[in-house]
Amino acid sequence: MKFFSFIVLLLLGSGFFRAMEPARAAERAPQKLQRLLEGPPMLVRLVRSATPGCEPNCAEWIAAEGRITQETPAAFEAVFRQLGSRKTPVLVRSVGGSVDAAMAIGRMIRARGLDVTVAHTALDGCPADRDQRCVAGDTSRLRGTPVTRGFYCASACVLLFAGGVRRLVAPWSSVGVHEITEVTKQWRARRIYRLTRRVMPNHQARVFRTLVSETTLSTKISTSSASRAVLSRMTDYLREMDVSRKLVALMMATPAASVHWMTRQELRDTRLVTDPSGSAAAAPPDQGAQSHDMTPILRLR
Repeated sequence: MKFFSFIVLLLLGSGFFRAMEPARAAERAPQKLQRLLEGPPMLVRLVRSATPGCEPNCAEWIAAEGRITQETPAAFEAVFRQLGSRKTPVLVRSVGGSVDAAMAIGRMIRARGLDVTVAHTALDGCPADRDQRCVAGDTSRLRGTPVTRGFYCASACVLLFAGGVRRLVAPWSSVGVHEITEVTKQWRARRIYRLTRRVMPNHQARVFRTLVSETTLSTKISTSSASRAVLSRMTDYLREMDVSRKLVALMMATPAASVHWMTRQELRDTRLVTDPSGSAAAAPPDQGAQSHDMTPILRLR
């Protein structure tokens, strides 16, 4: 067999990406919207309480933090396998992400009979101003503390939250909604290929192409209102989760470039929370606020 590598080919290529991603509050500028699309994906981890003296009965929970992507359901499935038959609450903090993925996760949570609350998990070994990616190495025995004050579940995260059998929004945690939009990302790229011509034993020649390098030349991000099919799937999902259609009305009444932070009355009227007595009027989240509180864990399980 003979090989002839005879040319390096320069091509101009283009790519296309579509994702159902509600835009975050104040994400008006394209560069800010791009940061949301490219933000850290959700980490899903099983965490055990770091409270001194709690062994052997320390509380456990699933910590889910970050942007919901098409890969996030698989991350939940991995933690569910680790969890086995045990039931633990889910503590979620997210600005949103993929609508379809959020609904898929919500159905998984409901099928396992799990509860959900809005909170951040402060992991042992992580400085207060760092996210969970500061933990490297073995993540099978994580220790942490739930932080309920000043954290949030917004945009598509609300659909994940709706999957909980019981759903708690602790005082000064926030739930935000807005119009569902379709975000389209397009880019132009320069790709360099190496073409190799191979003469086979039967004397036939074949040409193989190998990518040598790729450079992004430009990107463009645009948004449009969600299609009727998407809205129909979302409405059916919320009905399945026994959440009122009033939640959809709140979403559609809020422009995608802003966020409506739900009040205590709205959380109750939409049935988004199942324990109104444990929910307070939600204010826009102050990420600097810190209040370590085991109440969500103790109340849910």
